[in-house]
Amino acid sequence: MTIIDVEKIKNQCKELRDSLAEIEFKLNGSDFVPLEDYGKTVKEKRKLTKMTQMQLATIAGISTGCLKKIEKGSKNVSLENAEKVLNSIGKKLYIR
Repeated sequence: MTIIDVEKIKNQCKELRDSLAEIEFKLNGSDFVPLEDYGKTVKEKRKLTKMTQMQLATIAGISTGCLKKIEKGSKNVSLENAEKVLNSIGKKLYIR
């Protein structure tokens, strides 16, 4: 009789997913932005392209207030809005 350790298998699957995500991030590092860095990245990219917050918010389809929260690194912003902004500056959201 074989005993299967379900928790061990779950942990191995999680480690594999994390490893694959890390490989994908390294291969596409310039395109992906880790969630914890997205606000800083958005602000830097916006300033680099000389856009105002209002211009970027309009392009992304969100309010200026929401963009301000994103740039400050607020955790109270929906992933949908964070993704809209990152997509509008040519980046992808990377959640690990």
